Amino acid sequence: MHPSGSCASHRPVTPIAQRLEARSQRVSIVRNRSGPHLTGQINVTPEEQNTQFSAWLDQHAAVLHHVANGFAEGADRHDLMQELMLAMWRAIPAYRAGAQASTFIYRVAHNAALNWRRTQKNYRERIDRFEAQAAAAPTADRRREHEALGHVYAAIRRLPPLDRSLILLHLDGLDYAQIAGIHGLTETNVGARLTRLRQKLTTALEDITHELR
Repeated sequence: MHPSGSCASHRPVTPIAQRLEARSQRVSIVRNRSGPHLTGQINVTPEEQNTQFSAWLDQHAAVLHHVANGFAEGADRHDLMQELMLAMWRAIPAYRAGAQASTFIYRVAHNAALNWRRTQKNYRERIDRFEAQAAAAPTADRRREHEALGHVYAAIRRLPPLDRSLILLHLDGLDYAQIAGIHGLTETNVGARLTRLRQKLTTALEDITHELR
């Protein structure tokens, strides 16, 4: 990996790069049906990775904005932009020097956007299914269930985007290996995160249930 520019080592690290480095480990991006095969890892230091990220963000931010505009709007667009930047940062070790950066970034961004859209679609479908089932329930039960579900999803929406996606994919029945493949994490990392998230949401649900009694 050769960062852009001869003075790359003196380029300041952006706050965005620092946040992404704190959020993520070095990972592999794996093949899915709609995306490229990006399993090769290049040994790069955190400084090189952050420098390359800053350079790409300066040069190719329009690519990310273009993809985000095509997949989301309003507050959702902001969340998606965070996902796209995280995906681009994670993809840096898999980038081969000499390849066209804009094409590489487009593919990474589109895969991330497609995964994000699938997660959002499943979330809305679950809400629709619950509302259809609740319509046949007694009024009092329907109100309590709706309130409880609303609190649970409110708690999920308050999670950071990555944790939100992990718990929604888990609720959809995907196993650790599938979730790890989508997000470029290890199965161990996914398991640890989901254990913490389940405990957090279970506590929230127990508190809500107690309040509704």
